Amino acid sequence: MISPSIIVLVICILLGCGPVNKIKTKVPNSAVTTGLYGRIESIEGNQMPQVGKAFSKAKPLQTRLYIFPPLENTDLLQVEGQWCQQVQQRPIQIVSTDSIGRYHITMVPGRYSILVAAYGGYFVPFFNQFNQPGVVDIQQVQKTELNILVNSKAIY
Repeated sequence: MISPSIIVLVICILLGCGPVNKIKTKVPNSAVTTGLYGRIESIEGNQMPQVGKAFSKAKPLQTRLYIFPPLENTDLLQVEGQWCQQVQQRPIQIVSTDSIGRYHITMVPGRYSILVAAYGGYFVPFFNQFNQPGVVDIQQVQKTELNILVNSKAIY
């Protein structure tokens, strides 16, 4: 009868297995690739089409992105359109953009509200169908791109 350790040794030789200490533990993909990334830009002034005038272009915005638990419209205080002065919840995370408006943040999969620091308060990039401000779903093992245009000082 052949010993089980000899069978394992033969299989390792045939498959090219190396010494055990060369095996590296990999970090799960979800810890590396789950999160949110994108750019934040701002645009101001008259954006109506005009004969002989080009549209103004959005400019990178160096600011902070606030990650909150899912917010309700009632959590926003002193609201004017897509802008509010205060939020009744505390942010879970805060990330700063670089000089050209880029950001990247690693997050645990789940549902969050995203707000941008702007004009002494918070800019709400969008509302979902339930009127919840800036709600995004972060999926496991997936980077979610979210580009934000802060346009509360633009006229359309």
